[in-house]
Amino acid sequence: MAEARGSEAELSVRAAAKKSEAVTIADRLVAGSGWIPAPVRIAPAEAERELEAESITEDEQFPQAAE
Repeated sequence: MAEARGSEAELSVRAAAKKSEAVTIADRLVAGSGWIPAPVRIAPAEAERELEAESITEDEQFPQAAE
């Protein structure tokens, strides 16, 4: 929560009496912010490597041996 909206938002979620209340508060605070949890994010460098790997042709992936 602190990463998405700051420490004040985190405190408001922690102050909830029940987990269900905390989830509701967190959902409202994060909605529309565009925030994505770290385990779901793709690092920019990884994304570039994936694009490069897709653009490699089969000939480049499997070169023919010289006879």
